[in-house]
Amino acid sequence: DQVLTLNGNVELLRWEELSNSRWLFAGRFKDLSQVESAELQTLVLEAAIANCLTGVNNPEQKEKIRYFFLADLSHYLDSLRRLSVEVQAHPILRPNLLQQHTERTNEIVRKGHDLLEEINHKTLGQKIKQIFRMTAGHWAFQSEIVSHAYEKPSGYPGDYWLMEKIYSGEPLSTSGISGLFDLYFFYSPYAVAVKKRSQKMSEILEEFIKLNPSSNELNIFNIACGSCCEIHELLPPGILARHLRP
Repeated sequence: DQVLTLNGNVELLRWEELSNSRWLFAGRFKDLSQVESAELQTLVLEAAIANCLTGVNNPEQKEKIRYFFLADLSHYLDSLRRLSVEVQAHPILRPNLLQQHTERTNEIVRKGHDLLEEINHKTLGQKIKQIFRMTAGHWAFQSEIVSHAYEKPSGYPGDYWLMEKIYSGEPLSTSGISGLFDLYFFYSPYAVAVKKRSQKMSEILEEFIKLNPSSNELNIFNIACGSCCEIHELLPPGILARHLRP
């Protein structure tokens, strides 16, 4: 067994009771040197890979999985560590850092997708995803928005809270790596599609109203959830308060 001695404080992030009086704790080491952080990262990845590769007999697959974690993912985690320091120290550089962050995150997601497509094994693919979330999640889940979207506290994706945050487009974190992940989420195709849908619905409603200029009252049956932001975008607040009925 490999033993690594670290000098630093530990911040407890979350905990979960498993079974038979067993608990799972998640924490973050603070005040580690760059060398200690790199050693800890390699140790965690090696242990996770060893468990992931149990039962994998294809040598080529094994090598590709190891390369993805120890080269591609390790490089990505190093970049997140550097970005975290830079964005905290130089907030004015945030737009440039966001572009770097977006390019690197898109790249690692693409490489992970390509690896899963090539392996084409459901159980092994789930293990790879789990390791990726365990390691990259340390950074990504510092964003309350990303964490909420993944954990689905309401039991389903795209709940009211998340939809409203997407419509507003305002990051919950204004600094640090969590702010970059907030913005990355808002610029993702999924979030952009949500806002585009709202804008398109406003255009459809506006066109419908123009086609019925002589009508004193329009009945529009809108089957949806949320705050009906497409109507809020279309009509001034005063008109909403006086003329809309539930």
